[in-house]
Order: sequence, then C-alpha cells, then structure tokens
Amino acid sequence: MSKENSNLRRFDASRNRISFIGNNVFHKGLVFLKEVDLYYNNLEVFEPWPYIPMISKYSNKRMSFNLQFNQISRFSNTMGWTMTKEPNVEVNLTHNRLRYFRTENVSQYLAGRIPTIFDIGVMGIVVRKNPWFCDCGFYYLLMQFIDTFYYSMAEGFMTCDSPREFKGYNFSYFFDHPDQLICNITERCPADCKCQDRPHDGYILVDCSRSGEYTDLPQTVPPGPLFLQLSHNKISSLSHKDYLQNITRLDVSSNNILLLEDSFLEKVPSLEYIDIRNNNLKTLPSKIQTFRVSSVKFSGNPLVCSCDTIWINDWIRRNSENMSFDSLSHHLCYHNGRHLRLVDVTWNSLVCYRDIAIIVSVVLGVLLLILIICTVVCCKRKYECKVLMYDYFRVHPFDHASCDKADDATKRHDVYISIDRENEDIRLWVKDKLLKQLEKQKKSRPVYKVYYPCRQDDFGDSIADQMVENIKKGRRVLAIVNSSYVKNGWSIEEFDFAHRLMEETKSGRLLVLIHGDLDLSTVTQEPLKTYLSGRQCLNVSDRWLWRKLRYELPQRTRNNTRESLTYGFSSSHASLSESSGISENQMDNPDFVTTDVV
Repeated sequence: MSKENSNLRRFDASRNRISFIGNNVFHKGLVFLKEVDLYYNNLEVFEPWPYIPMISKYSNKRMSFNLQFNQISRFSNTMGWTMTKEPNVEVNLTHNRLRYFRTENVSQYLAGRIPTIFDIGVMGIVVRKNPWFCDCGFYYLLMQFIDTFYYSMAEGFMTCDSPREFKGYNFSYFFDHPDQLICNITERCPADCKCQDRPHDGYILVDCSRSGEYTDLPQTVPPGPLFLQLSHNKISSLSHKDYLQNITRLDVSSNNILLLEDSFLEKVPSLEYIDIRNNNLKTLPSKIQTFRVSSVKFSGNPLVCSCDTIWINDWIRRNSENMSFDSLSHHLCYHNGRHLRLVDVTWNSLVCYRDIAIIVSVVLGVLLLILIICTVVCCKRKYECKVLMYDYFRVHPFDHASCDKADDATKRHDVYISIDRENEDIRLWVKDKLLKQLEKQKKSRPVYKVYYPCRQDDFGDSIADQMVENIKKGRRVLAIVNSSYVKNGWSIEEFDFAHRLMEETKSGRLLVLIHGDLDLSTVTQEPLKTYLSGRQCLNVSDRWLWRKLRYELPQRTRNNTRESLTYGFSSSHASLSESSGISENQMDNPDFVTTDVV
C-alpha cells in the first residue's frame, strides 16, 4: 500500500484467497486507518503488521483488524517488531486454527520477556473459538489470571477443543483443577515409560512403573525436576546417572534392591521423597536421617534389628508427631525369628551393652598394646626419646648438672669449643654452621653463650692460661674430634685438661662431636679413646645432631631476650677484637683508646 493511500480509513479485502501479506503493506503513514477486514482468507501465520500504523492511542475508537475465518495456526515475527508502548488496536483472531498456547508466542513481541496477562490484554488479541488443546501451556496463563481483574473474563476467554476429556470445557474450569493441565513428552522419554510435564506439581513425571523390564535407573530422561516412578520392576541396585541431581521424588518400591548406600543419597541433593517399600533391604543408610519419616516409605523390607540400627528407632521417634499408631506399626524388623516394631527396639531389648563392653575391651587392648610398644621403643632408644621430650616439651628429667644453676657466678659460658685450631675446614664449619646454630636469635630455639678460642682468645696472653681459665668458666666443653684433632698435641692436651677438671670438680660436662671419617683404631690416647668407644658421642652426619646438641647443652628458654641482647653485644665485641687485632682485655680497659679500627 503506497503513501498515496495515507488517507485510507477503511480497507476491505475479505472473502479472497490471500495467504500472505507483506511486512510493508500497513506502514506508519496510515494514521487515519480505522478498520481492516481480512476475514475469510487463507492467512496461515500471524505477523505483527497490525501494530505498525501509528494511530493515536487517544483516538475515540481503536483500530480494528478483522482476521476471522482464516487458517492462522501460529504466531511469527520475521519483521522483528517489539512492543515499546501500548498500541490502540484490536486484532480479532476468532475462528482460526490456533491450537497450542505457549509463552514464546507472545514473548517474541516483548524482546523475549515473559508476558503477563496485562501484556496480552494490551495487544488486544481476541482468540476465542479456536480449536485449543488444553495442556500444560495453559498453566502459565491460568496463573496470570488469578488475583487480577481479568479473572471474571476467564470463562469466555478460551474453550477447549481437545483433548477429548476436556472438549467444550471453558478456561475457567481449570481454576479448580490446575493439576489437570499437563503435557505429554516424547523427547528423551525412556522406552515403555510415560513422561509428562506437570507444572502444578512442579516436576516432570517419568512413569516406568509396572513395565517389569528395568534392572537399573533409565539412561536418559527429559530435563528438569523429576518424579521418577520405577515401582514393580527388577532393580537390584541404584547406580550413578548424570541426572541424579534433578530428582526430587523417587519411587522404586516393589523391586529387588538389596542395599541403598549413603553415596547414592549424597548424589541426589534435591530429593524430597523416596519410596523403597517391598524390597530386600536389611538396613537403611544413615543419610536417610536427613529426611522426615513421613517423606520415606520403607515398610515391607526384611530389616534386621541390631545394635547398629538403634538409630532408626530414635529417627522414627523424633519425627512421629503427626504419624498414626497404625503407620508406626508398619515399620518392623526381625530379631531371633520374630517381628518387632522398630519403635520398640532399644539398647536393653537387644542387650547392646554387651557390644559396648566388647568395644571398650578392644579399645583398651589396643591402647595397652600401643603402650607396650612405646615402652619397648623407649627402653631400646632411651636417649633418643629423651631428646624428643626436650625438643617438643622442654622436659629435661634426671640430666641436670649442678653447674647449670643460673646463680652459679663462676660459670660465664654455656659451652667452650675445643678444635684443631690449625684445621681450616673445621674453623669454617664452626663459623658457618655451629656458631649460627648456637648464637643466632630465632623464635624456635634458644641462644647460648659460646666461648670460641679462635675468636675470643687474647693474642698477648698465654694460650695455656686462657684455656685453663675459660674451660673452668664453661658449663660444657664441646670437643670437635676429627682425624687431625687426634694428631694435634695441643688439642689432646686441651681435651685431657677438660676431662680431669670435669671428673674432679663435677662442675661441667665434656661432649665429643665426631666430624668426618675417623678411624677409631688409630686413636690410642687416653681418655679420648675411652670417650670415643664407650660413651655417647655426637656425629656431624647425624640428622638429629642439633636436637641432641641442644639437649646436652645447658637449658635455655627460647625467647630469653636479655641474654640474647647481652650475648649479641659480646659477639660483636669479640668480632671487632678479632678483626682489629686488639684483645678483649684491652677493649675492656677504660684507659685504652684506639683509632682507625675497621
């Protein structure tokens, strides 16, 4: 229709054979158009071209499109029209072939939005006297009418033509029977089963009951929340399926199920109801306690009364407020050849205390065995056990020395280190490993006061005198023995003096640490030979070296801040002395002044 016809007020093309109308026939320029008659034609599809003319919505009369007695069976929108404002149009589609109502029929004109009854009313579509098939598609429309002023219009809104049981029923009939609006589903429906979309119940029913062919859950089912009915089949176990999370109701009664596992119930988180009556279950899964008893049907199973199933009694009692006596009487179990009501089964009736006594005896027996094993291990590895006790619990039983008392003013050092001073490898190991372990502040270990002659001896004084004086001031002497130590006369002399002093005064301990490979057959000097062969010696290769060393050294707290600060100053003092060539005694002298010390 060209723009020359923009003044057109009425268009009549009725009683022809028109089967198609182009999208541009009715355009926006037809502002005076009031009436279009296209009845008794052959139109098959409804396109939204009646809404294109821009007639004012304030007009006294709505624009009328009469499309009665055509062959229209579906709605389409190839022109891509979207309703953005309320149109002032009435479209009469009575006496056509519209059959199925689906929300997408209207949502395609609303940019995909789910339509309301108001949207349908605004579009002015009259769809009475069509051969409507009343199924689940009407349920959404029914819910739209409820609690609105359109409720009174429902009686004349639509009339059912099929299915046969609803033929001639008005739309208003379903206000009292919404559960009868269902859709049969064939896609993905298992063989010999009936599948229905039941929107009023909120699930898709998959009814395979009484087929007698199923030995497991079906492989495929329609998508959506499911009520799976599989009663009177040959199912012996319930295996995993991809759709388990969609099952809300499950009926597997009258099958051959031997065991229902907790793992299966964990895979059906949406399950609200389960019927497992008349199977061969001897017990119930503990996960069943998450359901109310009224949501679980389990009578007719040969349940066994045992101490392991006492919880079933508690579960039934907790959830039996609204259950009748007859209902409770159906829940039975077998014990010694007779039936018992599950609500009557107790610890006393089954003498379960004997089982408790057996369990307690077994537990005590296991604990006793563990205690015996621990005792044997402690006796065979007594020293290692004491080291562990000290490392984890700071417990140091029966190994205290009188010289370890904090108030012993004669003892200024925790440990005096004796080495072969000419061995450079030993000196590097002491500097890089040993001193860092003993002197470095760390939350997980104590800090010790160490006297290391290579670092702290005064160069101007007699080495022998300093050795004697500082060994006497030490609570421990740690001799680091290697192949060169046993050949060094001064080292052996230092060891002998430490041994004599400890034996005579009982004022300290002499510890031996073996470093590297040492052939004991080459050691002939006493008492070093006796120490190496008959006493507990530490070894650098021992993975417990630092634990054992801390156990043997005097006890120190892990966070003794004051001692750490004091020792830190003394170590810096000694390092400065060593690097500058100035003795500690000189640095302690208040009259001594030095310059250019780096």
